Amino acid sequence: MVDFYKSDVGAQAAWKGFSSQTLYIASRLISDEGGYEYYPEDIEDLVVKKNGAVVEAVQVKNISADITLSSLAATKTSQSGEGFFNRMCSLHKQNPSFGCIKVVHFNALGAELQEVQKGNTNTKKAITKKLVEKHGLSVEDAAWLIDSVHFEKVNLDDLELNIQTQISEYVPVMSAPTLAKELLIHHISVLSKGKGYTTLKLWQEKIHEIGTNIAALDGFYKEYNKSLVRLDELQLNGDHKQLEKEYLQGVSAHPTHIRNNFDFKRNYWMEEIQAVINSKGVAILKGVSGQGKTTLCYRYLIDTYPEGWVFCVRTIANEGQAQNLVSALEGLGKHNKHLIIYIDVQPGETLWAFLLQELQSRGLSIPVLISIRDEDYNRTPISGKAIQYGIIELALSKEEAARIYSSFTETQPHAEHRTFEEAWQTFGGQGPLIEFVYLLTNNQTLAQRLQDQVDALLREGISDDWLELLQLVCYAGRLGCTVNLVAAKNEIHCSTMHAAIRRLKGEYLIRVVDDNTIEALHPVRAKIVFDALCNQICTDPREVAFKALPCISSQNVRVVLLDYFSNQQYDIKDVQRLSQIKFCDWVGYANAIRSMLWLDAKRYVESNMTFISSLVAKRGKGWLCFLPLDLSGIERSDELIADGIKDLSIFNKVDLQNAIDEVKNSLTSLSINYEATDCFINNSEIPSFLPNTDTERSSFGYALFWMAKRDRKVTLPFKVDEIVTSIYAGELQPSADAIRGLFEHPALEESYLAAVDIFVERLIREMQVLTFSVTSDEVSCKFIPPLSTETTIPENTKNTNQYWRIKMLDILKQLYPEKEYIDIELIGVDLLRDLGIEALDHKLHIHKSKRPNTWVSELNGWTKIRIDYSLRPSSWQEYVADIDEIRSNVNDLIVETIKLIDDVGQVE
Repeated sequence: MVDFYKSDVGAQAAWKGFSSQTLYIASRLISDEGGYEYYPEDIEDLVVKKNGAVVEAVQVKNISADITLSSLAATKTSQSGEGFFNRMCSLHKQNPSFGCIKVVHFNALGAELQEVQKGNTNTKKAITKKLVEKHGLSVEDAAWLIDSVHFEKVNLDDLELNIQTQISEYVPVMSAPTLAKELLIHHISVLSKGKGYTTLKLWQEKIHEIGTNIAALDGFYKEYNKSLVRLDELQLNGDHKQLEKEYLQGVSAHPTHIRNNFDFKRNYWMEEIQAVINSKGVAILKGVSGQGKTTLCYRYLIDTYPEGWVFCVRTIANEGQAQNLVSALEGLGKHNKHLIIYIDVQPGETLWAFLLQELQSRGLSIPVLISIRDEDYNRTPISGKAIQYGIIELALSKEEAARIYSSFTETQPHAEHRTFEEAWQTFGGQGPLIEFVYLLTNNQTLAQRLQDQVDALLREGISDDWLELLQLVCYAGRLGCTVNLVAAKNEIHCSTMHAAIRRLKGEYLIRVVDDNTIEALHPVRAKIVFDALCNQICTDPREVAFKALPCISSQNVRVVLLDYFSNQQYDIKDVQRLSQIKFCDWVGYANAIRSMLWLDAKRYVESNMTFISSLVAKRGKGWLCFLPLDLSGIERSDELIADGIKDLSIFNKVDLQNAIDEVKNSLTSLSINYEATDCFINNSEIPSFLPNTDTERSSFGYALFWMAKRDRKVTLPFKVDEIVTSIYAGELQPSADAIRGLFEHPALEESYLAAVDIFVERLIREMQVLTFSVTSDEVSCKFIPPLSTETTIPENTKNTNQYWRIKMLDILKQLYPEKEYIDIELIGVDLLRDLGIEALDHKLHIHKSKRPNTWVSELNGWTKIRIDYSLRPSSWQEYVADIDEIRSNVNDLIVETIKLIDDVGQVE
């Protein structure tokens, strides 16, 4: 059986009928003036009652053929076996006041029913006779039915417009009428499934509740339709053939491509996604570029959910934004239990894990689907204890490739590859999905095609500037980064830039995103083109990298730098050149500092790796204790982890001290030397703008912190009130991060003190602080945490006290890093004290030594990760051998333990 298909006519017809019916009922409800009660999917598609008595029955028909007596007779039968006509007569006998049968149609009436509508007496008599002879009605019932039936022609656009117009005039949802319309339609859909009813008054009460919640959701207004968009709002304009052609050329997938069925359905993987979402609630689809992650996710979402219920998270720049997104989704999820969240993780982004943690800690049960590249997943610190999720490893297997080939050749043979084995051999037996599909649709490999295009451009003798532009776009594109057109003009100095873009776009080598942004079509294509250009033109990849940096978005600076320094030999001249780049905001500048810190950690590990490898061989699992405690040298310098445990009685103090001395003498140093970081910080120009987004505020604090730690004196050319205003405008945590940066610089003390004074007033107000005091060595506060009304909080996250006290701690330790103690108490959480049950984790009294700085801890973590990376097995065979050895050791341990237990039993 073929697993790939383009459509299911029966399912589509059923969905068309149901959605049309739902839309009509919603339009009737929202326009109601008589106080009627509406029962969807009752005896008929819609039954209308007044004070409990049936007054109208509605049959909705959205079929392509003309409506005839036969098509009405073919309408679904009731449980008792009655057809439509008998059902109406039975309903009339039970409800004598019932006298209106309405047939709502979207297309034309047949000739016979048109005459009935006009009141033609002869036609009515003829139909009455048919109803008596063919459908078993009495003459009286048949006459009543013909006199009671009315026809109403409608169309989808008018129904949509009516709903939108009525809702837009309702004050509570004026700010989001389209969302309210979607929720109304969903409400009708739920009633249809549950055999419930509603009235306009009931709906207005519900929409008032929704509108009130929407108005209260600050996060909703900040993120909706910016970083949070509905799937149905993601549209591409263009000719159908043009869209199909670009998709078959390997362009990155867009929902419009999937709506047009340009893709192959991958049923096995869709079932895997559904199974993981059913069991875990969160499905993470990971794989290398080109395996069809985004396409598969869009296909699953479009086939499984109404697009208005799918909310796509486009970017997560900082924790404050993540919290706004959670607030928005929390409000939406209260009124539609069938939403789903989709996160297509952007290159270098790691805060998707924080967003998941926030969602689950608040007890939100909205399912989440995530697509992410392997390298970004590996870069993200994620804990399976804090977050519940399931992993789906997406890769193209030979079996799946065979199914794709079978589907592709179902109607006619392939022009070049007459058998799957022939196609698979040409493909090379391994690689991403994009390359195999390209081979089938274009009769040559993607690499061959792109190489031919590059060769043709070179033979044509096009301008070197054009090739340089293409190389720059592909360098960034292979990492998933877009290119700013104005910045690219400054770097390349091409006088015919627009002609170059038009030509390269026509060759399907680049794509225009908007008036000022261009990008490669897909990371896999970009890498092939970039490598081809590097092999054939005399351009140093280093030159391309440093020209690309000013042209990419600030959040991608670290993505490019980590890639560059991972693949190039370290040279201080590269850092010097980096320091000459003028960053336009604090995000890019902070990312450059962060990358240099990572580079210094990498250099430290590489210079000590020979000794560390011998240490691992000698100490086994205990090698970690012999690492420096704080490689930053900021908080605990010149100490090994083992220094803190050498006085324990379980260790031989002399032997352990000798081992510690050996390690200290063998390592190049006990902290990194900051050569790259110092070179960049001391030679770079800081941004000449104040931060105006939360991401910039956190980056501002981060950059100022590390500049202070590396003795770079900083003065800001702004007035104190300007600095304070900029910082105060943000969310609590990003603003606190910015204030921490000010604290580190004596020259900015006035700004720090002013910012703290104003910020604390806001903190007291927003966090419902009852008491707040600051002494020479302690800051203490008591506050009332928000009380969750959710009942679906997972068992492992019901301790919300811990969440709120850590949230307050994270803010206060940035505001007052020098205080010896921070004291926090949650008020109103000890409601069971009278029963002898104390509140859990509602107090916190913590010393400065127990409050590690996350910016410093991150640096120490990179060192451990880098060592693990260097020690990883070089092949899967080694992994298998290691696992076999562990299993063997475990088995030996179990055998020895059993023998020991037997020996002890015999002694007794």
